[in-house]
Amino acid sequence: MVYDVAIIGAGVSGVFTAYSLAKAGKRVILIDKGHDLAERQALLPDNPQIQYEGFGGLGMSEGKYNYTNDFGGGLSHKIGSKPATLLMQEVDQILCQFGAQGATFYTTDDPALMAKCQQAGLTMLTAQVRHLGTVKSQQVLRQIRHFLDDKISFAFNTTVQSLAKQGESFQLSLSDGRRVNAKNVVIATGNAPSEWLEQQMRRFDIKEGQARVDLGLRVEMPYSQWQPLLQRAFETKLKLETADFTATTYCMNPTGRIIRKYEKGLVMADGQNCNESDVQSENLNFTLFVPQYFPTQADAKAYAEHIIKAINRGGERIVVQRLGCLNQGKPTTQQCLIANGVKPSLAADGGYLPDEVPEIYLAAAGEFFQRLSQLLEQPISADTLLYGLDAKFFAPQKVTSEFFETTTGGLYLAGDCSGVTHSLSQAAASGLHIAKRFCG
Repeated sequence: MVYDVAIIGAGVSGVFTAYSLAKAGKRVILIDKGHDLAERQALLPDNPQIQYEGFGGLGMSEGKYNYTNDFGGGLSHKIGSKPATLLMQEVDQILCQFGAQGATFYTTDDPALMAKCQQAGLTMLTAQVRHLGTVKSQQVLRQIRHFLDDKISFAFNTTVQSLAKQGESFQLSLSDGRRVNAKNVVIATGNAPSEWLEQQMRRFDIKEGQARVDLGLRVEMPYSQWQPLLQRAFETKLKLETADFTATTYCMNPTGRIIRKYEKGLVMADGQNCNESDVQSENLNFTLFVPQYFPTQADAKAYAEHIIKAINRGGERIVVQRLGCLNQGKPTTQQCLIANGVKPSLAADGGYLPDEVPEIYLAAAGEFFQRLSQLLEQPISADTLLYGLDAKFFAPQKVTSEFFETTTGGLYLAGDCSGVTHSLSQAAASGLHIAKRFCG
């Protein structure tokens, strides 16, 4: 059997590509080195390191789809603003078709607040947001998986040992012993550094640009300070641009909590939505990310690892400092944390951030708090807590066509591995866009 399309990677971009092709009656095989959905759900609680592999990929987490061209990738630069917007609308329609219609949907657009942000030297980024939450996200993925069940072929816990083009089709040798022939191949392996993907890039002469990694402090502060900005939306996304750096708030969680995130062998401070826990806090948390660029993805990864592994100290350590202590130039002790007005929602080691975090991330936080204080018209609470460190990794942008096709005809890069998309919504949209090439 010759498949119309072989999809390597069952994350969001791979799943939405498969869905669109299956609906059109195409012959498809979906291959992933991770587990099928049911196995992932059973194994994940005791194995947080597998949360990025298997059916649904990162979409099995909190399922936050930001429909916007302001952030989350460069899909609009690739295919145009209007086509990108329409594709993201289609993504939402598909999610709702499979059970997401009751999930939280809101917009962060607020013209009056946007004007106030500009006066304070901040840019407000806007989006329409479909926030499924972990439980609903898994339910939706389960329904999509059920739809695909008798329409396409699957190969889980399976790697592609070799990929070669022979004439007008591709031959894939799988780790389970199968040989697969396909007219087209869509690689959708996500943003993680991959020796396998690097091998394919060399084999098929795929060029790439700089690699990006975002690091930043996770901030936990009184929710009451932010309430004036959140009258019309669940969250606000703010961007600060200076001559030395750009800093952007990310993953804001009103009344949420700080949790540990396990990724690429690193332990980082992440945020948990208030709906993901039975206990809500009186705090609001977000990460203030600062992007840095490197010649290769390996260089970017090494930079992040050097900093975060030093903080982790061979374990799961995360450092936290009270803003007031940081401004006074003194470490935060455990006694300070116990007496602090903002109660830490994550058990972390009190410390002195300048000894553990590069200056650029502290400078970004200091400048951002000055602008935020102006926007709020009040000083930022000295009890605000700063956790080190959070990170977001990106694949370098590859040279591909408008339809994400490489210079090897029939070979495509979908979602985050293309370096174009950086979000669930844009990754899913890229999969739909590629599928239209085969169904048009």
